[in-house]
Amino acid sequence: MGFQIRDTKGEAIAINTLDKEIAVLWGVECRPKRYAVRNNRDFYPEGIKGDFDFASQSNWFDTIGYMIHAEGKSIQDLIDYYTDVMKEYLGKTDEDGSIITIEIIYPKIMLLLNTWLNKGYTSHQVDSL
Repeated sequence: MGFQIRDTKGEAIAINTLDKEIAVLWGVECRPKRYAVRNNRDFYPEGIKGDFDFASQSNWFDTIGYMIHAEGKSIQDLIDYYTDVMKEYLGKTDEDGSIITIEIIYPKIMLLLNTWLNKGYTSHQVDSL
């Protein structure tokens, strides 16, 4: 099994092209041997804990890609998934008086998924050869 993200013409977008687009969208460095993660190293504190936290981030391919591959989720299904697990917090007021939205809880994931929706991309579970 595998997955594809397809453009408005129904053509699969190469994974390395998607990864570069995501890195630019998230403002992180594009690294040739690792898929884009949400934060660059400088987001974390100096030292061993910061190194560990940076290195242990999950990437988009292993999270979003996995849910498309294993569960056949559409882009809207992914948005619904992230929204559903946080529904008890949505619409409430946080400590600074802001209304909690899914975009505040998962800013980069929602940016990515909404960008894909706005571009007309679709997700597809596919069989490997």
